[in-house]
Amino acid sequence: MALAAGAAWWTAESARCSAAVPDQGAVAKAVSAADDLYSRGETAKLYALLVEEATKHPVADLLWRRARAAHDLALVTVRHACAVEADLTPV
Repeated sequence: MALAAGAAWWTAESARCSAAVPDQGAVAKAVSAADDLYSRGETAKLYALLVEEATKHPVADLLWRRARAAHDLALVTVRHACAVEADLTPV
């Protein structure tokens, strides 16, 4: 009886864990799209893409890109605010 309950738990747990394995094709596609946006300097679009993709597929390749994009977006925002405050054209 106890063995059957343990086997049922194991089956349910392995199904849950295998469902959490990210789709490598989707991750590679998201990484490629993110790298393209990064190379073009489209920081806001990059951040939006990575928030969505890293939520669906929380893997290191997407998570560190999201962190870098958040940092870059913060810098762009601060630079823009400083330029507006100094009455200069933003970079």
